[in-house]
Amino acid sequence: MAKLARRRKTFELDGAQFLISPLTYGQLEEYATKSKEINDRLKDKDAKEYAATDWQEYRSLRFWVICAALNNADPEAGVTEEDVRTQMENGILQPLWEEIIRFSGLVVPKASSAADTAGESQAGS
Repeated sequence: MAKLARRRKTFELDGAQFLISPLTYGQLEEYATKSKEINDRLKDKDAKEYAATDWQEYRSLRFWVICAALNNADPEAGVTEEDVRTQMENGILQPLWEEIIRFSGLVVPKASSAADTAGESQAGS
């Protein structure tokens, strides 16, 4: 397979630096499909009604996006969702995810922060 040029940039927050690349077209399609499936299933529920598994599914999709962007920037990195789950703290996850979404040419959903806040309350319960 040909190696095409890829945009990269460093995202920094509180001294932590991450080399990221935007999601590929194929990854954007996969993200859109997964996101739509989750949203369609939960559209009639209020965030307070989400089960722990609903929050885990949202969180897993965000971990997937972070892994894809890190691995796109450095294919040898081999970052997994488990790496993100066990090595990143919550304060970096949301800003990093939002930066990747913007860098990929998407708009960060307005409900994103509210859903995460509710999700953190749910996760802490």
